[in-house]
Amino acid sequence: MAASTSKTNTVTALGRVTPLYGALLTGPIAQNLSKKYDLQVNRAPERRPYAVDPQYAYKFWRENDLGVYSPIYTFISHSGEIALSGAAGGAHRSVYLKQTVAEQIRSARSKWHDDDEVENIIKKAEKTLLSHKDHTDPRLTHFRLFRNRAHGGRNALRTVSIAPLGSKKLRRASSLLPSYHLDRAQFYADVMLNLAPDLAMEPYDSAKKGWDDRHRRDLTKLYVSSSRYEGKVYGEMVDPPPQRFAKRSNLDPFFDAFQVARGAAVDSGWLSRQYVEDAEKVLSETDGKSFRHAVDGVPVSVAILAGQAYFLTRR
Repeated sequence: MAASTSKTNTVTALGRVTPLYGALLTGPIAQNLSKKYDLQVNRAPERRPYAVDPQYAYKFWRENDLGVYSPIYTFISHSGEIALSGAAGGAHRSVYLKQTVAEQIRSARSKWHDDDEVENIIKKAEKTLLSHKDHTDPRLTHFRLFRNRAHGGRNALRTVSIAPLGSKKLRRASSLLPSYHLDRAQFYADVMLNLAPDLAMEPYDSAKKGWDDRHRRDLTKLYVSSSRYEGKVYGEMVDPPPQRFAKRSNLDPFFDAFQVARGAAVDSGWLSRQYVEDAEKVLSETDGKSFRHAVDGVPVSVAILAGQAYFLTRR
């Protein structure tokens, strides 16, 4: 399995695959699995990662995340490796839709919007949802599109990732399961018990998470040929420019953009002065590389978005 090593890495096969991610990377569960299956967990990457130019990283975030996803995941380093990703796995979970769209919007309204504005938002939301042609609840389709774009799409834009659970056919398969199957994660049991039955027998950190007799009784049995592979290449992995000036921190461009936007965000009345001051405090308390958690960056991205939106409306 190989991929080209040119500056623009066009993936012709699976290529350089990084180790498992997420919860498997730490703790006794990961150690036991790595020993039993001879997995190289937390190994050093084959290509030494380098620091990405902060201004390029900010521009990348602004084009792809601003106004789409409020938490800020900074683009710090790049290694050129391919990630084996579990992204889109959440699209197979059960989503509770106990309220209608109108009820959800009305319950979330604030004192800043009158009845006519709220009803107009409801009409636009319902029209948008009805534009999704699918056999599932249109809100579920919308959830999947947004979740995959926000969680899987961001990482895929930064590097090449293989996300087997993101298959369109698998999403349709999980949609056809009855609600009680989705509630107990029957889809994931089907995947693991068919493709990796030995791994499925491994104990979880909590006994409640394992597969029981119901999962085995309702198992969708498949014949999987080891000689059949399917997949598509949607683009190229472009190596981002490296950091040129060591004194420039990853969050400096965010700080600069925030300073430009803060006045407009307050003067427009869209954000309170206290909100913007709290956002500035959050930004000043970082280590210069990233936020303690991506969700801590929400007020910063909201302030930048408010300022940018105000500038656009004044043109």
